[in-house]
Amino acid sequence: MKSNYRFSWLQWGVLFSLLLILVSGVVYPVQAAEFDNDGFVGSDEVINDDLFLNSSTVQMNGTVNGILVANGETITINGTVHGDVFAFGAVVDIAKDAVIDGNLFAGAASVTVSGKVTGSIASGSSSIYLENDASVGKNMYYGGYSLQTDQEASIERDLFAGVYQAILNGSIGRDANIGAGAIELNGAIGRNASLDVASSSEQVMFFSPAQFMPPQYQVGMSEMIQPGLRVAESAQIAGKLIYTSPENQQGQIETQPQGGVVFQTPVPDEKSTGTTTVSETEKPSSPWANRVGRTALRWIKNGARNLISLLILGGIAIWLIPSLLVKASKKAGEETLPAAGYGFLAWLIGYIGVFIAGLVILSVGLFLSLVTIGGLSKAFFGISFSGLGLAFSVFLLMVSYGSKLVVAYLAGDWMLNKLSSKPVESKIWPMVLGVFVYTLLRSIPFIGWLFGAVVTVIGLGAMWLVYQNWRNSSKEGKEGGEPEVVTTLSEPGEEPVE
Repeated sequence: MKSNYRFSWLQWGVLFSLLLILVSGVVYPVQAAEFDNDGFVGSDEVINDDLFLNSSTVQMNGTVNGILVANGETITINGTVHGDVFAFGAVVDIAKDAVIDGNLFAGAASVTVSGKVTGSIASGSSSIYLENDASVGKNMYYGGYSLQTDQEASIERDLFAGVYQAILNGSIGRDANIGAGAIELNGAIGRNASLDVASSSEQVMFFSPAQFMPPQYQVGMSEMIQPGLRVAESAQIAGKLIYTSPENQQGQIETQPQGGVVFQTPVPDEKSTGTTTVSETEKPSSPWANRVGRTALRWIKNGARNLISLLILGGIAIWLIPSLLVKASKKAGEETLPAAGYGFLAWLIGYIGVFIAGLVILSVGLFLSLVTIGGLSKAFFGISFSGLGLAFSVFLLMVSYGSKLVVAYLAGDWMLNKLSSKPVESKIWPMVLGVFVYTLLRSIPFIGWLFGAVVTVIGLGAMWLVYQNWRNSSKEGKEGGEPEVVTTLSEPGEEPVE
């Protein structure tokens, strides 16, 4: 079977670039990763290996010559990491003295960066705050509720963000690409600013993720600001300011970008033609209202599609593999943080692995075509890429749906047992309730995708832990079977020898 994927050289280049970003900094020869469950590395410690820290409180004050993976409620990095950092917790703090000679990947309720990151930052959180001493050597990719940078904070290359609000007081070396409800620009942009922003006259209800978080998780979280675009007189834009909005907000731009200002609407203005006048009550709905209506319909459509898909697959899982579903859900509830860490690694390795496997298959196939003059290469390509396609399809199924079903069943079962005085024996109703709740939370604007990402890594990690337990028990069973054979063939009472 031929592969359906046809990549152009540009697409291959993008994939290769992403792979380099993910593995950049991993250039140190290591023998085996180190796992530390107390979560603490002293200032005089040097780890010449990849390091996994797992604790409710993680504090890394030393030096790591390799990748650092940190998982906990509060994660503080004061030391130096010569490699990429993967940090997942409630609060992630890259302190003033920290140096990350690589990329930072962070998922948390709040992320604060005061130190130096020589590579890029990719983060999803309720808020991210770049303090005065923060320095990002390459790009920043962020999705969440609030993005704020202080006056002395710097991003050397480009910023890509999708948020409710962005308060930019620092400097961006090249382009700023932002989609937000509210943007305040007070700092410097080295090239162009491409902004998609809501109307300043839009009425919004006060909302902040901080309303649902304990105080200790609200580090660096800004108060909600009003929608619209505001460019201060102190702002410096070396290129163009291009903003898309339902209304012209020229009056709120107090500086003159060197490349000028370009205003564009998301939907062309509807103007009457001819001489017929339209009364106030007969005026057609505004473009903004039409856009909101279309967005609402798309939101309902997507939510309904996800709901139906998950309910169907959930019913199939309960019918065919109920015990595995229950085991994975229990793992997700009992070992939530380890499951999230393993889930992210499984997700990361899965996508990188299929790319590397494709390159290996391509290389081996080309070698066979040279050695056998094409005799075996066609069969090899067909079998190998078909197998890789099947494996990757199963992986995508687990990521897109399996992980959600595991956490949905856990949540539904917990809620029903809290509401009912008797234990819930049926597996259908916990699944139905959990899927409904997940679909609703996943559909929340701006932060729903973050909830979906958290559920994905927890569910995926729980399935991995169940697989590991099964593998270990199978291995122990095989090892336990050998002594029985030896005992039978040896003298009675003689202990088996390995």
